[in-house]
Amino acid sequence: MARDGSRVAPGRSAGAHGRSPGRASKAADRRHPDRAVERPRPARPDPPGRAGAASPRRRVSLHRALSKLGYASRTEAESMIAAGRVSVGGRIVRDPSWRVDLDSDSIRIDDAPASRATPQYWLLHKPVGYVTTRRDPQGRPTVYDLLPPDLPFVAPIGRLDLRSSGLLLLSNDTQLGARLTDPESHVPKVYEVRLDAPITGAQARRLADGVEIQGRLTLPAKVELRNGDPSSDALVTLVEGRNRQVRRMFASIGLEVTSLHRVAIGPLHIDGLAEGRARPLRPAELRALLNHGSRRRS
Repeated sequence: MARDGSRVAPGRSAGAHGRSPGRASKAADRRHPDRAVERPRPARPDPPGRAGAASPRRRVSLHRALSKLGYASRTEAESMIAAGRVSVGGRIVRDPSWRVDLDSDSIRIDDAPASRATPQYWLLHKPVGYVTTRRDPQGRPTVYDLLPPDLPFVAPIGRLDLRSSGLLLLSNDTQLGARLTDPESHVPKVYEVRLDAPITGAQARRLADGVEIQGRLTLPAKVELRNGDPSSDALVTLVEGRNRQVRRMFASIGLEVTSLHRVAIGPLHIDGLAEGRARPLRPAELRALLNHGSRRRS
């Protein structure tokens, strides 16, 4: 019975003007359509072997989990999963998008525990004519042809196109890769550039201030003219890594890049590394790289 003595139907509570809260809410929605009312959504079933053990915010897709653990690229992980080589909680999972928790789920590859792989950090002096990919549909040489055959999985952190040469960093440390390629990290990359025509001081200043590429301005760059240098016409330092950026920057001022050679990535330099050769980072180089990335993000 309500406070005013009127009767209330069994199983219902009195809302505004004696209506149930559900009806009152719907009426309020009609009066104020701009008010967003959050409705509960059905939750996706937990992966096999676990029932509600972790928040969905901590879950990632299975193929991404294998990549984060340093076992394979996402594309390669998809193939492994589709082939039935991966199990979660003791059950084979063939859906690469299946959500898992790296902290609590039991993930196995070929029936062996998928613990985090030993971190690998390698430098490669890429020659012209090699593509920065593991497999090329056109059958061209890839940078992986230049790595030791028994090297565990590593992926390029940044790329160089077919006609470019120079320093390439490869690793299975996905956190480092994300930090170094994050546009906010501003990790400098230095390139020696040869051009089809002389570059003027005014053109160099335009590049330094930023030019428009595909509707967006490039970040300020450092452009050092090297007139008379037999190896390059300009030394360019970028703090971002957009697709074919150096070539497109010079094309925007009417110049064509005939040779592009990367000589440095952050604190790492190509000096002493012969063309076509690869080597692991030295401890001092790795410390400098990790510290450099941390400073840039702080």
